Amino acid sequence: MAETHTTNELSLQRTEAGKLWRVTLFSTKADNARNHNPISYVTENVDIENQGVEFNLQGKTDIFDYDFDVTFHDPKEKGFTSWRSAKHFPEELKVLPG
Repeated sequence: MAETHTTNELSLQRTEAGKLWRVTLFSTKADNARNHNPISYVTENVDIENQGVEFNLQGKTDIFDYDFDVTFHDPKEKGFTSWRSAKHFPEELKVLPG
C-alpha cells in the first residue's frame, strides 16, 4: 500500500514592542509508513502519529537578534512494538550497569 501523510496546523501570532510571539498546534499522521526494525531485520508498514505544540519568540536587542523555539510533542507508532524504546528490548539486549 502507498504511504500517505496528513498534517494540520493552527498558529496564532502577535507582534508587540518589536517582538514576535507565536504558538502553533500541530498534528501529523502517516499511514502505511515503511519502518525497518534493525533488531528483527523486518520491514513493516506502521501508522505514525505526532501531536504537539510549539512556542516561538523572536526579537532583537542592540547587540544581537534572537529566536527561541520550544516544542512539546507526543510521537506514537501503531502497528508493531517500537524497537526504539528500551522497555521493549529483549532482556539480553539491555545494557545493565556494573
